[in-house]
Amino acid sequence: MPPPPYAARFAFFSLDLHQIRVYDLGVAAKRMLVLLALFNIAALLEGDLHQHAACDLVPASPLRVERSAGFTMPSVAALRAELPSTIATCKDLFAGSGAPTTVTFSS
Repeated sequence: MPPPPYAARFAFFSLDLHQIRVYDLGVAAKRMLVLLALFNIAALLEGDLHQHAACDLVPASPLRVERSAGFTMPSVAALRAELPSTIATCKDLFAGSGAPTTVTFSS
């Protein structure tokens, strides 16, 4: 039997900062990846949470961070303002002329 429509739902987000560090992409690229991930989370939480299942979701409380004590989630506006310059700093890491960037893994 499905839960009643007013039942509490939880969303969990996990950002593996260790994995991003392991890529050894440099400080600017690491920052860009983290900002993009945070932007996606913030945009989901601050935006229209009407999802495919025809249910309207509304955050019942502020975002709670379990680790990284003292971390405060930036707003979508703050992230949107910071991303263009962060991405521009990393432009040399991308393939030019609209070509795809190929990433190769070797152990």
